[in-house]
Order: sequence, then C-alpha cells, then structure tokens
Amino acid sequence: MGNKGQRREGEGALKKVVAGAVLFSLVLLLLCSQCSPLYPLNIWDDANCLLTVGRAMRHGAVLYRDIYEQKGPLLYVFHALAAWLTESSFLGVFILEVLFLAGSLVVLCRALGGWSLRSLGAAALCMALTVASPVFCQGDSAEEFSLIFLCVPLMLTLMRGGRLGVREALVCGVCAGCVAMIKYSMLGLFAGLCLGQLALLLGEGRGRELPSQIGAFAAGALAILVPVTGVLLLREALGAAVEAYLVNNIFHYALRSDLTRMTELLRGNALYLLALLAGLVLCARRLREHRREVVLSLSMAAGQLLMIAASRIWAYSLLAMAPFLVLLPWSLRESVRRVPGWVCALALPAALTLAGWLTPNAYLRGVPLENTAQGRLATYMFEDATLLQYSHLDDGLYLTSGALPVTRFFVRLNVDFDEMNRELDRYLVEAVPDFVLVSWRELPPEFDRYHLIATDATYDDGGRMNKLLYLYRRVEV
Repeated sequence: MGNKGQRREGEGALKKVVAGAVLFSLVLLLLCSQCSPLYPLNIWDDANCLLTVGRAMRHGAVLYRDIYEQKGPLLYVFHALAAWLTESSFLGVFILEVLFLAGSLVVLCRALGGWSLRSLGAAALCMALTVASPVFCQGDSAEEFSLIFLCVPLMLTLMRGGRLGVREALVCGVCAGCVAMIKYSMLGLFAGLCLGQLALLLGEGRGRELPSQIGAFAAGALAILVPVTGVLLLREALGAAVEAYLVNNIFHYALRSDLTRMTELLRGNALYLLALLAGLVLCARRLREHRREVVLSLSMAAGQLLMIAASRIWAYSLLAMAPFLVLLPWSLRESVRRVPGWVCALALPAALTLAGWLTPNAYLRGVPLENTAQGRLATYMFEDATLLQYSHLDDGLYLTSGALPVTRFFVRLNVDFDEMNRELDRYLVEAVPDFVLVSWRELPPEFDRYHLIATDATYDDGGRMNKLLYLYRRVEV
C-alpha cells in the first residue's frame, strides 16, 4: 500500500475514533453530569457561580472588575461561551463538557498507541471510571475543563518514548498556559515534567538542549498568558484580576489539610484510586525498558499530587490525577492487544451502563425543575427582579429565576477578606437587591429592610435534602 493509501486509512481510523469518542462522551455525561438535559439543573454551588459569571459577561460585565470570582479567566470565557449557547440552563456547559471530554479521550487514545478500537476502549474505560466516581462531583469543575491540557504532556511522553524536543516543549508550554489561566494549583504536573526532563537531559549529557527547550516552553506559555493579560489590561481589570486570582487566593484562601475530609475522599473514590495506584506501580516496574517514559510520567504524577496535597482539599481535588489512569492500560498494553475486538465493543456499553448506575448524581436524574427548591423559589420572584446570594456560594436561584448580578460581589466566596464582607453587608443595609437568598440559616435581624417570604430545602454536596434556603424580599418604604 502506498503512502497515500496509508494516509487515507489513517485518516479514516482517526475519524472513527473521534466519532466514537464524541458518542461515548455524550452518553457518559448525559448519564452522569448534572449539567445534562436529563437533570433539572446542576445544584453544585461552584458550577452555578461559574455559569452566573458567564451569563454576566455575556451581558457586558467585565470579569473581576464588575463581577468578582476567584478562578482563572479562561474558565469564565468557556462559561461565557456556554451562556451564549443558552443561558437559561446548563445545556451550553453540557455541550462544552462533551467536547472537552471527547478531546481528552482522543488524546489518551493516541497515548496508548494509535487510532484503534482497543486504544479507544481502554481510554474510555478510564474516563468512565473517572466520571462515575465522586471525585467528578456534579460536573462542571475547573479540573474537568483542564483535563485535556493535562493529558497532552502525558500523551507526548508516551507517544515519543519520553524523547521530548523543542516542538513538544512548545506544546506543553501552551497547555501549561491554559491551565494557569484556569486554575494554577494544577500546575504541579508541569513542574514535575520540567524537573523530570531536566534530570533526563543532564543525566544523558544533553544539557546543551536545555536553553532551546526552556525557551520553547516559555514561548508556548506566553502565547496564552500575554493575550489574556492584554485583554484584562484593556478592560481595566488587570489589577482586580491579580487581587482576586492571585493575592486573595494565596493570602485569604485557607490552605489546610482536613484529615476527616481526606479520609472520606479516599474511601469514596476507592475504585478510582486503586486503578490510579495500580497504574503508577505498574508503570514504575517498566523503568528498565522504558526509562524516559517512566521517569517523566512519575515525575508529572508526583508533582501534581504534591500540589494537590499542598492545597485545600475538596471533593474534586484528585480529579486532576485522572490523566494518569491511562498508565494502567499503557503498562499492560501487550495484554490489551490480545483482547478480541468484540470484547472491546461490548465493554463500552457495559461501562456506560455501570457508570450510569454508580454515579452519585443519579438521585437527581429525571427530577422535574418544578420539584426542586430552586425551581419553586423562582416562582416567588417577579420578572427582571434583582437578587443577591448573601451567605453562601451560588445555590442556583440566579439561573432558575433569570436574575443577573447587579453588584460586584454576588455571593460569599471561600475567601475571607474585609472588602467582600463589608460590601455584602452594605448591599443589604442600603437594600440594593429586590430579593436576598440565604443558605443554612436565616438572615441576621439587623438587616430589617428585608422580610422572609419563602423557605425550602435542597440537596447538600452529599446528595442529602437537608440544606435550607431562605428567600427574602425587600420591604418598600
């Protein structure tokens, strides 16, 4: 077969893998993500914050300057795009979720050796385990939208036999820039990659290659950082961005290790973590015959894990380790190659069925919006009403009521700094919003410009309906 025929065959195989990845991601997320049309809404407060900011940006608000949130600007650009697709539901976010997960699957499929059903099946099983685990949370996290950028360096490492050159350094730099503009606490993977590559080059007497690779990596990162910074500068929001994304996260966002939370996290994600650990151990055992791949893969995993451990632990923290699940089938690829194609074909629908059953989000699947607290409370609000979530992150009433934030601080974030606390109190003293939503406990009595009109119960992060919401309306004088 000539080169043209081989190229045509390769393109055909790639198209099949891409189509399969999109279809698998669509069904998997349809079953497991609360952004899916099968769910009334995503009840996770983080996801609602992201979409509310995206909706505000779609209507002209300038991120950080006009509306305050604490994650990276690229993440909000994604949600502004989702709001442009549809701002009355999470459907736009769901579409982006499918595309990003499908992209991650294609990248991991390439890491496992090419465009084959076996490679796609192995990668898909890894992602099915990830999405069905509690570490995925309700869907729509910064970690989820970073996965494809975290998968690429691992794919290049395994695909190139650990021989990373200038082009690979450039691509990895671009990925690092994207992750830095989404959530910089996931940059541990890239720190590990750089340290591993440094050790390999120096150990092999190839130190002269360091300047060109460092320059390429920096150029790739700057290709993302410079335009984003430039836009923020032009919108007169760069100072506010530095304060919100860097200063307040570093100095006002508590970094603590909670042993109870860590124990629950490990126990709840036992299968996911077992597969991850097995992949890392089996990868380490291939050190003699695959020294470069093993050194770089394990250094990336160690860097990411150390960064996670140094940060505040949340339910979704270990989602940033998901790319390393592929090390399990990579380490067993000789055995995977012997698996009949029909077994791979049957494994995919079986994995989807199991994921749909195992996902901790299943309790909300199929529930009508009008049967949720957010849907019921929205009926108490009039058209074009203004709203403030006073004591908590966004519980979803901004979305279900159609309200947009009219104040810079629209929720109480997990950062403790005086300006946010003062401003939230001032909004209520001056009776700025028409309605105020309070979570868990009633509004303090000193805010007497508002009276309670409705109380309802919604689900907490564990899926238990025990989270009380209190809706207040401004008393007209």
